[in-house]
Amino acid sequence: MAADHADVRSVKQLDHFLEHTKRYRTQLLKELENLEVEIRRLSNWIQREAPNYWNEELRRARHAYIEAQEALSRCMSYVRQDERRPCTEQKKRVRVTEDRRDLCEERLRTARGAAGAWEREIQKNQGKFQRVRDMADADLLVAVGQLTQQLETLVEYAGLRSAGLKSLTSSSGQDATATSADTDVSQGEDGGSDATHES
Repeated sequence: MAADHADVRSVKQLDHFLEHTKRYRTQLLKELENLEVEIRRLSNWIQREAPNYWNEELRRARHAYIEAQEALSRCMSYVRQDERRPCTEQKKRVRVTEDRRDLCEERLRTARGAAGAWEREIQKNQGKFQRVRDMADADLLVAVGQLTQQLETLVEYAGLRSAGLKSLTSSSGQDATATSADTDVSQGEDGGSDATHES
């Protein structure tokens, strides 16, 4: 009896919800793919490009510092006391290249430390990221499948129920027509009998 009174008037709303769920899953998968691309790009920069860049800059800075020291040594070399020169520019060059060398060493240490910290964060959050992907790739797919199946069942039930109601209405109409015809015939016969008796 309960099935005869099932409310299937919200099938359209359920269909809208199903379509929204499908779009949400597609969009979520797309955003996860974009996130993976950005993470790989950032990982490449933090773990390789930045350390490589500062390692190369440090190599150049050390080479420049050695050249500056050699230039200062040549400037300060003399044979007699009266040939001694101030070598101001060479000394300045040594200080500049030394500062640059120290800066590159500091930046390289920072880059390597950041690379290690980033790798630890990736490892720590990899499980969380995978769970989100599994939810979008598997769990939501199963939910969409189940919802689709249930919706198809409801649509089928609604169609059968509608057909049953139409059949019942049609049958009732035919019965009513037949009853009316029988009544007319009966009344006609009764009228004929009365006429015979009067004659």
